[in-house]
Amino acid sequence: MRQNENGLSVIFAANCRKTVCDAQQGTCFGELALQTLAVLSNGWKVSKDAPNHGEIVQLPLFGTDEAAIQDAAQDLADLVTSFQPRPTIEESVEET
Repeated sequence: MRQNENGLSVIFAANCRKTVCDAQQGTCFGELALQTLAVLSNGWKVSKDAPNHGEIVQLPLFGTDEAAIQDAAQDLADLVTSFQPRPTIEESVEET
């Protein structure tokens, strides 16, 4: 998380292609898949704030306990079930 954020932004489902980002993001470095139940089993909550967007909350906040932040980052990384690198939309347009 970045400073002044209360949760880690997540998209619930995306069907992204090189030229279309379903998540409506201008920059995409890749897609990580996490199972919501696995996130919840770690004691975090998922708060939905839009039809296809939410936040993982109750993570250690920016500028707090550095060890807790590193532990949470590793725990989240361990939950990743798949990774798909994606070019940014700008890079995709340059390729066409």
